Order: sequence, then structure tokens, then C-alpha cells
Amino acid sequence: MQNPQYGEMYNAYNAKLFAENNKFVDSAIVIAKREIENRATPQSYDLLAWSLYNNGEFKKALDIVNMYIINKTFEPEALYHIAEIYKANGMTSELQPLKKELLTAT
Repeated sequence: MQNPQYGEMYNAYNAKLFAENNKFVDSAIVIAKREIENRATPQSYDLLAWSLYNNGEFKKALDIVNMYIINKTFEPEALYHIAEIYKANGMTSELQPLKKELLTAT
């Protein structure tokens, strides 16, 4: 993954791994921002929101969810992250539709 010939190919995978490790969450945020610069998609914004969430920045994560992710993707991983971010922000009434959608994911 560190071979320069691969370029940015593994950024998303690295960000996901780093986001869930307190020692590397700052690196995940940097990588996620670079992913957005390279290709701004709901999934790349999900990387940033999830990284911020894991860094304890719940409100910032929620702002990104509301602006760039919600109703723009129905990928189960992103929906799960949205649910966790909603829960962290006390938005429990918004969880039921997400739970329903996640239960249908295979």
C-alpha cells in the first residue's frame, strides 16, 4: 500500500482502518479529505464523517452526513455509519428508517 506506483488506490481502505484506531484517526481524516479532493462521492464523504465520528467530532460528522450523504447513497456501510452518527447526536427518532433499510441489506 505504500508503493508509490499504486498512487491513491488504497486510500479508502486505509482511511477505514485508521478511523477505528485512536492512534491513527487523524491520518484517516487527512486521507478522507484527499479522497474528497480526488473524487467527491457520498462514499468519500462517508469516510470523512466516519473518521470525524471516531475522533469524537459528532457535530461535524453530522453536518457532513446531512450535506453530502443522506439520501444520496443507500450503501449499507454508509447507512450504518449514519445511524451511529445520528445516535451520537441524540437523533434516535431518525434511526428507525435506517434500521429498516439495513435489515433488508444482504
